[in-house]
Amino acid sequence: MKDTFDPLVTAEAISVLADDIREQNLEIRVEYDFDRLNEVCQSFEGKELSEQFQTRYFDFTPANAFWLAISEPGGRIISVVAARFEDLSGIRLSDHWLQQQKRIYIDPYGGDARLAEQSCPGAEQITGRVVYHGDMWLEKEYRGGPLAMLITRLSQLMVYAKWQPDYIYCFMSEKLVQRGFSTGQGYAHMQPVGTHWLVAPHHIPADDWLLWNARSDLTYLARVLSGRAVAAQSYSQAHEPRLVSALAE
Repeated sequence: MKDTFDPLVTAEAISVLADDIREQNLEIRVEYDFDRLNEVCQSFEGKELSEQFQTRYFDFTPANAFWLAISEPGGRIISVVAARFEDLSGIRLSDHWLQQQKRIYIDPYGGDARLAEQSCPGAEQITGRVVYHGDMWLEKEYRGGPLAMLITRLSQLMVYAKWQPDYIYCFMSEKLVQRGFSTGQGYAHMQPVGTHWLVAPHHIPADDWLLWNARSDLTYLARVLSGRAVAAQSYSQAHEPRLVSALAE
C-alpha cells in the first residue's frame, strides 16, 4: 500500500540526509530537554521559542517530543528544529485549535485577540496521530545553501520513524512560502491563512500558511530520498537550484 511504513527505506533516507549534514563538518544530536531548547533559542539573535514547545504549556517526555541540535565541532549550536506528537483521534485539528490556541496564545497575554471558529480546509481534514513540527532556526551564516532543506527533511523522517503519524504539520510565513522554502522543507500540501485570526495576538503573524504531509507523503519522501522512487535523482537535480535560491537571504 502506498502509505505503508517501511522502516528500512526510512532508515536509508535518514542516513542519506544525516551523512549530507555531517559532510559539512557538523554534528547532529537528538535532545529531549525543552528547557534547554528555550535557553538555546535565547542565544540566537531574533529567535524566541514558540508557545508550542514551552514547558509552561506542555509536558514533554522522550515518548511525545524531541528536538534536533545541529552544532559545530566546538559545540556551538547553529540550528534547531522540534517535533511534538499528539493523539487527535476523533477530533479535527481545527477543533483542537479552538481549545489549544486560546489557552496558549490568547489567555496568557490578554488583549483583544480573537480566533475564528473556521480554519483553512487542511485543518479540517487533519486528525488521528498528528505531529506538530516547528521552531526551525538556522544561524545566518549558514543560510543560502541546502542545509535548512536537509535538516527539515531529516526531522520529518525521524518523526515518521518514531511515531508513524497520520499527519505532520507546521506553519510558515507567507514570505517564505512565496520564496519556495515550503518546497525545500519537503511538504506536499500548503494553504494560506493557516489559522483564521479575527484579531491576531501581537506576536503571531496573521499571514502564516499551514503546511502538512500525510502518511503517504512521508512514505514517498523516504522513497525519493533513499533513491527507491523512479527518477528520484532527476527530481533532486531539478529542485536543488530553486531550493538554494529560496533559502538565501
